[in-house]
Amino acid sequence: NERFSGGILQSKKGQILYEYYTGYADQDKTDSIDMDTRFHVASTSKTFTSIALMQQVQAGRVKLDDSLQVYFPLFPYKGITVRNLLNHSSGLPNYANLFPQYKWDPKRVASNTDVLYLFYANRPGLEFSPGSRFRYCNTNFALLALIVEKASGQFFPKYVQDSIFAKAGMQHSYVLSYQNPGDYLTSWDAAGRPYPFNFLDAIYGDKNVYTNCRDLLKYDSAIRHEVLLSKAWLDSAWTPSYTDKKYNDPIEQYGLGWRLKIFNDSLKIPYHNGWWHGNNAVFQRVIADTAVIIVTGNRFTNRIYSSSRAANGFRPYFN
Repeated sequence: NERFSGGILQSKKGQILYEYYTGYADQDKTDSIDMDTRFHVASTSKTFTSIALMQQVQAGRVKLDDSLQVYFPLFPYKGITVRNLLNHSSGLPNYANLFPQYKWDPKRVASNTDVLYLFYANRPGLEFSPGSRFRYCNTNFALLALIVEKASGQFFPKYVQDSIFAKAGMQHSYVLSYQNPGDYLTSWDAAGRPYPFNFLDAIYGDKNVYTNCRDLLKYDSAIRHEVLLSKAWLDSAWTPSYTDKKYNDPIEQYGLGWRLKIFNDSLKIPYHNGWWHGNNAVFQRVIADTAVIIVTGNRFTNRIYSSSRAANGFRPYFN
């Protein structure tokens, strides 16, 4: 697709089978995209938040069925657990809608703590009873990042740097926050119009991992070799919790911070797509074939998501 601006990497057993870069990383079209170019991978960041949270569970500092009051004593809703956040069954409304609803000054950059305080101060109604259904919502993962901070005693971007990026050898990756807004990288909509930094762009956990294809390959390897988390806890994260009915396809499930494609022959593909502003991404672990499919883009195109079908290069996953 001639509008594609980004990177593509496909590997098996850690060996790169295909790698391709095209487009530009700047408005003036002087900085050509290559293997070192960083991209905002948007909601693919949720997999990092899931790993960080599950590391706390593995270490015994967090329990999946803890109520949120364990970490936020004044949280005004009863019956919501850490698990409900991870599998999007909390019923909490999306913070992106709440900030304008409660007259937030868009000239003021919002933080994760501001998300929490929106609920303290305004107590918006839940969209459904916790645990009764699935509804994908970024609020869940903004709060999970705060729980990681409480449990680990570290600022979430620093924790991810030390406990995920460094361990995986991801030297070109970082988490954007209110502490480093200058590291924001511009992206473009499908028509080529740039997105400027806005007041929601410093909230992390649900998004804000900046990385590149080669680092995501290292991330895949670290997951595969249990460098970041034991197989037992990875299997727990990759166990379906809910069907995502938005896709009208029974193979589309959600686990604990990971989307899942579950096939009739019990094949499983853990993955996560991402979209934020003009950035969109795919990180798809074709685990039965020891393969990974990675696509990053800084100019929006829906075609990026069709890359999931490349799994058919290994076996006939899709008709």
